[in-house]
Amino acid sequence: MALPKELKTVLVVDDDVGWHGVLRDEFESRGEHGDCPYRFQVDVASSSSECVRRIRSKHAQGHGYDVVVLDVRLDDAVGGLKTAYALGLAAQLGRQRPVVIMFTGYPTYESCVRAVRSGAWDYIVKTDTVGRLALEVVVDSAVEGLCGLDLQQELAQRIPAWFGAHSSDMQLRYCGQLVAIWWQPEVHVIASGKDAFELEERLESWRALHEPWEKPFIVQIPPSESGSQTEG
Repeated sequence: MALPKELKTVLVVDDDVGWHGVLRDEFESRGEHGDCPYRFQVDVASSSSECVRRIRSKHAQGHGYDVVVLDVRLDDAVGGLKTAYALGLAAQLGRQRPVVIMFTGYPTYESCVRAVRSGAWDYIVKTDTVGRLALEVVVDSAVEGLCGLDLQQELAQRIPAWFGAHSSDMQLRYCGQLVAIWWQPEVHVIASGKDAFELEERLESWRALHEPWEKPFIVQIPPSESGSQTEG
C-alpha cells in the first residue's frame, strides 16, 4: 500500500488571473501522479497587498506556504521582488523560507539578479518552449525545490548521529580533508578531497547519477593536533 502523500500549500501571485486556474490545475494534476511525492493545495492572489495578507494569515495560524509563485510585475514594477525580499527576511528571523519561484512575462537582467539576491529558488519566463509549457516548468521546479528541502531535513536528522558514532574513524581516515556523505541505502562517505576543487572533481561521477537537487552533506575533518604542532 502506498504511503499517503504529504500536503504542500502553494500561493500563486499574479495580476493576470488567467494564470491562477491553469497553475492550480497543473499543481493539483501533478499531485495525482504516482511519481510525485506530494499533493497540493493552491491559493491565489492578484496583488502584492493580497499576497501579504494571505502570508500573514498563514503565519498567524502557525504555518507558512511551502511554495510561492510570484509574478515579478504586480502593483508596481518590482512588487513581486519586494515580496521575495520580505520572505527572505522572515526566514532570517526563524520562519521557514518557502520555495520562491519568480514568474515573469517581462524578463530583464536586473530583475533576474534581484531575484537571485532575494533568495528565490528559480526565475522562470512565461514563454512555452518546444515540448514544454511554462506552467509545467514552474511545477517541475517547485517539486525539485521541495524535494531538496526534504533532503536537507533528512540529512540533518541522520548525519549528526552517524557522524558522532564514527568520529574517531573519520578522523583517522580523512584527517584535514573535506568529506561528502550520502544517506542511501545507508549513511556512508561517497568522496573526499583536500579542498573543494578536488572534492568536486571526485563527485563528478556521483552527480551524473543523481538529480541536481540531490546534494550530499559536506563536512571538513579538522587536522590532528599532532599534525598542527608539527607544521608549526
